[in-house]
Amino acid sequence: MRYCPYCQTELIALSLGGAERQACPDQTCGFVYWNNPVPVLAAVVEHEGEVILARNVGWPEKVFGLITGFMEQNESPEVGILREVEEELGLQGRVASFIGNYAFSQKIRLFWHTT
Repeated sequence: MRYCPYCQTELIALSLGGAERQACPDQTCGFVYWNNPVPVLAAVVEHEGEVILARNVGWPEKVFGLITGFMEQNESPEVGILREVEEELGLQGRVASFIGNYAFSQKIRLFWHTT
């Protein structure tokens, strides 16, 4: 990708999120090409005997979720989820166990069948 898909300004290399990214130099635009692969990570975070759930202001009332994020290129799921927990909660963690691997279409069915 050479040009910003929003304002057509030529992208430049910037160090963001611990890696070099293509980004729009126009600060009013703010586009960053994150080059995230498809995998999404989710964690059940236990802290001081409680489970921490996320809440997004755009979600319906009383809807909560797990701590989630995109896996970075060349990153293992274990490293990725620990990075997300630190980014989202400011906590250093450890992976206690692997719960599962779900295809996106399977995840959608699981979500709709459990709500």
